Amino acid sequence: MKKKSNIRLLASLAGCLLGCGVLPAQTYQLNALSAEWENRQDSTVLKLELSLETDDLKSFDHICVTPILSGMNQRVTLPTLRLNSKQAQKKWQRDRLLARRKGESALQTGPVVLIDQEKMRFQYRGAIAALYGAQSLKLELQKEVFQKKGPRIQNELLTVVHKGSQPAVPALPVAPVRQPDAQASVPSAPVAPVVPVGVSMGTRYKGSYLSPESDATDERNQKELNFSLDEARVMAEITPQMLSLRELYTVALSYKNQPEKFYRIIQTSVQIYPAHPVANQNAAAAALEQGNVEAAGRYLQVASHETLAYKSCRGIYELLCNNLYEGIRLLKSAKAEGSEEAAINLKLFFESNKPAEKH
Repeated sequence: MKKKSNIRLLASLAGCLLGCGVLPAQTYQLNALSAEWENRQDSTVLKLELSLETDDLKSFDHICVTPILSGMNQRVTLPTLRLNSKQAQKKWQRDRLLARRKGESALQTGPVVLIDQEKMRFQYRGAIAALYGAQSLKLELQKEVFQKKGPRIQNELLTVVHKGSQPAVPALPVAPVRQPDAQASVPSAPVAPVVPVGVSMGTRYKGSYLSPESDATDERNQKELNFSLDEARVMAEITPQMLSLRELYTVALSYKNQPEKFYRIIQTSVQIYPAHPVANQNAAAAALEQGNVEAAGRYLQVASHETLAYKSCRGIYELLCNNLYEGIRLLKSAKAEGSEEAAINLKLFFESNKPAEKH
């Protein structure tokens, strides 16, 4: 009887120590086996091979790995890779299903991998707008470990060290400057744009837009100014900074049949609200519809990665950057989640790239 009491006492003491943080939490060693990145037209593609080492894989733990590229005063975060144990995977799938039923956005838009003691090596691939001009990029991995109910028990920033020199990221090719000829002035021929192989640049894809929610500026305007649509249109022309993001979007929608004005208001919105995820999402959608891939890549970096609209636009962006596998994967995934724009864009892509029939 005394022995059982001692066992209970030791168990209680161990629980208290662990709860107080005296005993170390389960550790997971993350290793980068290989890392490479390259510029593909308007995107930088990162490929990683990672391994995970642990003595005991806790049943409900999950790990988030976020690659961060930096260089030339730039710092860009790539989509987060989530590593799930078997129980964590079941919980994630259940939470995702419940979120869809409630009409909420997806819980995770980055890659998700199921890990167990037999599978502790995995690959990661992500693409962002190109970081041009950098001779080399610093790669860091933010590793976060979460328990069943969400508390983070580990947070570590790892620098990926390469053997030898770091992989170089090529700068954009610079055409030689021709000195003016004193005897004759011959206009140079226009340079044709580089068209990705297998992608029809003439295709006008459909962007996915988000309606901004009411914020403090919007509530103040509704209470004190209460602009009508006609009044808001006037304000958008003379002092757009007085309007809320929601009001600017309403004005833009009123010009839906006048694309030039619609795109101008969308551009004005992101200039006034440069850090707002919805403004950047809509600016990215407009840029993609106009074929401005480079601008779309910049806006997508700031847009929220957890929306269906982002996934649909990201799919178009990847297609236009000639990352066909990733683009088709994202569009098909967005279509399966109910995106009408993704369904339209998939159809456009395959129809515009059909092989010509021989007569």
